[in-house]
Amino acid sequence: MDSAILNDLLELVNNAIPGNRLFLGRTTENTFTIIHTIDKEQTGIELHNNQTVDLNETYCQQIFSNQQKPVIINDALENSLTKELAVTSEQNIRSYVGVPVFYKDGDMYGTLCAINPNKDNFSYQTVELLKKFSRLFSYVIELERQATIDKLTNTYNRNYLFDHFYGWGKYGILMAIDLDGFKQVNDTYGHSVGDQVLLESTNRIKHIIRKGDALIRLGGDEFILILPHADQQEIRGIAERILASLGNWSEYTLPITLSASLGIVQYTDEALTTLLNVADQALYQAKEKGKSNYVVVNED
Repeated sequence: MDSAILNDLLELVNNAIPGNRLFLGRTTENTFTIIHTIDKEQTGIELHNNQTVDLNETYCQQIFSNQQKPVIINDALENSLTKELAVTSEQNIRSYVGVPVFYKDGDMYGTLCAINPNKDNFSYQTVELLKKFSRLFSYVIELERQATIDKLTNTYNRNYLFDHFYGWGKYGILMAIDLDGFKQVNDTYGHSVGDQVLLESTNRIKHIIRKGDALIRLGGDEFILILPHADQQEIRGIAERILASLGNWSEYTLPITLSASLGIVQYTDEALTTLLNVADQALYQAKEKGKSNYVVVNED
C-alpha cells in the first residue's frame, strides 16, 4: 500500500488518540509484518516499517487467535502472555490496544494497534474509535487488492508486477509459464471449467515455489514467476517439478490433457520489459521443442 496514504490514515488515528505509537500490521498464520508506523510523541518504542517477526512473539497474536476480536492490555507486565515476551521489556511496553482489519470478503488482513510505555492508557472508548478507523483502512486495502490481485486465482496481477518488481531484490530468476492445451479445455468444457483448471494450476504452482517467490497472472493462461536470489542450478529443480505437476491430470475430475512450457531468464539490473520479452522468446522456444519443456536463457 502507498506509504503516503498509510501515513495520512495513521495521522487521523493519532489526532483521535494522541500520545502513542501507532501501527498497521499484516498477519499470517506464522508471521506478523509491520506495514507502517508513526510516533508523533516520540514514545521511545522502536518499530520499523516492513519488519517481519514470528507471530508468536507479538501482542497481535492474541487478536489472530482470539476469534479475531479487539484486545486491550493495560499492564503488559501483569498479562500472562505479554510479560513473557522479550519485546515487552526490550521496548518498555506497558499498554496495548489492537483491533482486526478485514478484507471485504471477511478474511483478516491484519491489525491496527496503539502501544504506550505507560500502563492504564487505553479504554473501551479507544477500541470503538480504532474499530471505526479499521473500517476505513479496510476500504483502502480492498481498493488496493482489487487493483493488484487477480480475482480468479488470487495471485498478483500485471499492475502489481510492474509496480513492485524492483522491490523483490536486485537479482534472481524470472520464469514465464504458459499452459499447453488450455484452449482445447475451454473449447471442450467451457470457460467455467477452464477457470477451475486455472485455479487448480495456480494452486499446484504455489505448492512448489519457495516462500518469498511471487506468482503473477498476466492474463488467460499466462503466468510470470519471480524467484528472488535464485540461481540457475536451483531453478532447474523447481522448473522440473512445475512441469511434472502441470503435466499430470490423470486423477482430475475431467479427462483433460494439459501441460506447460516455461521460458526462464536470470536477471540482475535489466529492465522488466526487456526481461519479459526475453522470457517470452524462451517460452516459444520451449514450445517448439514439444510439450512440457523449458528453456533457460544465458546459462553459465
